[in-house]
Amino acid sequence: MENERLILELLQGINQQVQGIDQRVQGIDQRVQGIDQRVQSIEQRVQGIDQRLRKVEVSIDDIRKDIKILAEGQVAHREQNEREHEQIIRLINDKTVVLEKAIVHNSVDIREIKEEQDEVFEVLSKRRVQSVS
Repeated sequence: MENERLILELLQGINQQVQGIDQRVQGIDQRVQGIDQRVQSIEQRVQGIDQRLRKVEVSIDDIRKDIKILAEGQVAHREQNEREHEQIIRLINDKTVVLEKAIVHNSVDIREIKEEQDEVFEVLSKRRVQSVS
């Protein structure tokens, strides 16, 4: 009987240890479930971040294309402006040459007219002097 009682006490002790282990396992299970939930939450967040990242990548690609188009337009405008400025400069230079030639020609004409006018005044002055004498 004594043996039976010792065996019973041992079994009760083992049973209590098993229950303690069972409780710890349940606690670990609960922690694992909590970790699983957190991991799922993190995975959902990562998926959301991935989706937003894809949208950002698409936006960046669109922006790059737009910038490329703008740059090409700017280059075309610059080239057109350079051509137009060259044309304007040539036109101004051509007109300047024509005006310089006209000024030189007019200066010669004015000098000749002034010389002729001086001659006319001299002749008229001599006639007055002759007519008065």
